[in-house]
Amino acid sequence: MRIFNEEKTEELTSPDLAQGYLKQDKLFIAHHDAQEEIQQQSHYEVIAEYPNGGKDLQEVIDVEYRPAKEAWDEYEDILVYIPYTQEQLNENLNKKYIPSEQASLAAVSRMFLKTAQIGDTETKLAVSGLFDAWAAGKYEVGDIRNHAGQTWECLQAHDNAEYPDIVPENAQTWHTFWKPLHGKSAANARPWAKPQFGTTDMYLAGEYMVYTDGKTYKCLSDTVYSPQEYAKAWEAC
Repeated sequence: MRIFNEEKTEELTSPDLAQGYLKQDKLFIAHHDAQEEIQQQSHYEVIAEYPNGGKDLQEVIDVEYRPAKEAWDEYEDILVYIPYTQEQLNENLNKKYIPSEQASLAAVSRMFLKTAQIGDTETKLAVSGLFDAWAAGKYEVGDIRNHAGQTWECLQAHDNAEYPDIVPENAQTWHTFWKPLHGKSAANARPWAKPQFGTTDMYLAGEYMVYTDGKTYKCLSDTVYSPQEYAKAWEAC
């Protein structure tokens, strides 16, 4: 699709999209007058003759049928380059280089989060949106990361550069170094994470989780079993 300046007087080949933007438009090509209906005209030609006097005829179209058509204007679809105003340029620079209010508040929250002594799991889960998503790296005891809808707390210091097998997909090794935080309210219920080691990742009475059926369950007694495996340990909310 061709690109023109804002006045549509000049075709552009490489407009600077840092200084302006493209908008769909139309370029006038020509005006066409109304057309009257034209009836088809034809005649027949002999294409074969036979001794008995018979003939084969073929119709030849002299004038094609054309329906009536009202007058119309012909346009070409184009893009028009609209330069940004100085105000828009300033705003774009702000968006590019100045963090948003939300991002700034999150950064301040993370600063306090590093020094805050948050002991209870409910608070950790309530502010878990401030923690980073898990990625391979170096971790200390107490570090918290999010992965696959679950918030995890580091149990043992480790470095993935040295131990690359400590990843969420490697369940048994992962649960040795990380434990899922279990919500103690339905609001902080997280997806069911099958316990691997009862001492650190089992579900305790009073904790909540969202099972694979989409329902939220409250744990009635300490267990490493799911509602499917041991229904008496769970109550659907």
